[in-house]
Amino acid sequence: MGDPITPQLRAIDGINPMDRSFQEALEAGVTTVAVAPGSANPIGGQIAAIHTWGRRIDDMVVKAPLAMKFALGENPKSCYHDRDETPVTRMATAAMIRQALFEARAYGEKQAAARENPEPDPPEFDMKHEALLPVLRREIQAHFHAHRLDDVFTAIRIAKEFDLDYVIVHGTESYLAADLMAEEGARIVTGPNLLDRCKPAIRRRPSGICPSARRWPKRAAWAMTTPSGPSPSIRRRLPGWTGSSVLWSRGNPRI
Repeated sequence: MGDPITPQLRAIDGINPMDRSFQEALEAGVTTVAVAPGSANPIGGQIAAIHTWGRRIDDMVVKAPLAMKFALGENPKSCYHDRDETPVTRMATAAMIRQALFEARAYGEKQAAARENPEPDPPEFDMKHEALLPVLRREIQAHFHAHRLDDVFTAIRIAKEFDLDYVIVHGTESYLAADLMAEEGARIVTGPNLLDRCKPAIRRRPSGICPSARRWPKRAAWAMTTPSGPSPSIRRRLPGWTGSSVLWSRGNPRI
């Protein structure tokens, strides 16, 4: 959170292959995952596709970078609001993403001009711009973290402005405009739905909830919700759940 625009960060530098979640993934049959930087920054960094077995991240990589992580809405807003620094609004978040893409595109144009004509000096090396050039060239995808419907449309708007190969990650309220999503040809990665995983366990466990949901009750509360909030059944299954808006605000799960 020292800088809201960090496309130069690489997920592979923050992955601990010895974390127990890798063993849990393998036991569940998951052999390959896309690991992304967090969603605090409008541009968070480079996503990597890796296998879930190994002791050294370099040996686990399938493709890195796989995509660039962008985030819209509550995550960057809430992270920087407490610091009284931009971006604290949706408008500022979108503007910062645009500025970074505009600057990277100009940087790439200057590089190309310098290669064709030795007269002008090439631009001074900039690691942030270098990281964004593959996104602008459509060599890697842009993954936009967005929940609320207006944030989803902002992601699509930015992607169209810069002709990005984009994917919406989460897209929680996309169902409210499924016809428009189809018209746009938008690709949306949503889920997983923890309720589907818990149904068999709920039937056979007296406690009424599977171990994974018990371990992460806030995440379970979000996953097992209706558009208006957690369903009555999940309230009964989560002892101590108070209905606090910290766990749920329409379209913006805060977990």
